[in-house]
Amino acid sequence: MNQTTLQNQQLDWKANAEAEFPHNAFETLHQTGYLKKNVPIAYGGCSWGLQQKTPQLLQLLTQVGRKDLSVGRLYEGHVNALYLIYLYGSAAQQEQYFQEALDGKRFGIWNTDEPKNPVKLVKNGSHYELFGTKRYCSGGLHMHRPIITAATDQGPQMVIIHTEELDESREDASGWNPLGMKASHSVTIDFSTYCPKPVQLLGAPQDYSIQPYFSTGAVRFAAVQLGGAEALAQCAFAHLKTHKRDSDPHQLARMGKMAIALETGRNWLRETGRVLDSSIYSENDKINHANMVRTAILDLCTEIMHLAEKCVGLAGMMEDHAMHKLHRDLATYLKQPGPDRALTSVGEWVAQTTDTLNTYN
Repeated sequence: MNQTTLQNQQLDWKANAEAEFPHNAFETLHQTGYLKKNVPIAYGGCSWGLQQKTPQLLQLLTQVGRKDLSVGRLYEGHVNALYLIYLYGSAAQQEQYFQEALDGKRFGIWNTDEPKNPVKLVKNGSHYELFGTKRYCSGGLHMHRPIITAATDQGPQMVIIHTEELDESREDASGWNPLGMKASHSVTIDFSTYCPKPVQLLGAPQDYSIQPYFSTGAVRFAAVQLGGAEALAQCAFAHLKTHKRDSDPHQLARMGKMAIALETGRNWLRETGRVLDSSIYSENDKINHANMVRTAILDLCTEIMHLAEKCVGLAGMMEDHAMHKLHRDLATYLKQPGPDRALTSVGEWVAQTTDTLNTYN
């Protein structure tokens, strides 16, 4: 599928209730082939985002985020997990798990420990056992093959969980009461006494944080965020047209600012995809380009939220207005870890680079 085809293809599914896991959406993503886009061609996928066609993958993530941010969050996790299997999986793991992705299995990444009970992986002979709890497990037990990180003496070890082996009693949804993104079902799960097989251990300890892959992964959630901003802006535009306020000069100015911000975000993603696919840039250049794009998209999404609020006014804060959920979801999903660290990293890079302005030319 080329970019033009992707732009013309419309994703459509019957929405589940707001707080329900989006089963219908994932069935559509499976039937349209989206769940295999970044599976290698050799295994029946398209190889998008595997050091090639990253702009197409980012555009796809934006498209899913535009349709629904909770689905976009879950889909982004699916894409990230498959990328880790591509980077660090053995031949046997790749054969098994890529085929499962083609069959419609849902993958994800859960890396946030419960502070008082972090997940540990203990080895006794050839036997492995997990102890501890993860928070914000997006999708919960609806995800078939989430990757978690578990502490070992050698550093964090990735483990591929087979959730059909976990009892539902391990999942606790009582702590997931967010303003938005309710359908992402980001629950707490206790992994204590779960015994993964050796084949479920992915890569070596500390592989999860290898650069540039760890930091550049931020561009994928930024792409989803931009999709949420597109949906919010479109909702504001539709409201103005419906109420015949789209000729007011102040509203026109706001619409113009939103259009410029969205196009800026799209340009950032296209350029970032090019940089990540290229072999001529250093790891540090790629990391800081990713840090720049996540910062830029955070800022422009925040600007679009404020402009949409001014366009629609109080009506957009009412539960029965289409903007209400879009606004809540985007406000929640923009809360990603480490934004200040990403920005200061860019500053350090600029201070240490002799010709920053020409780095990406």
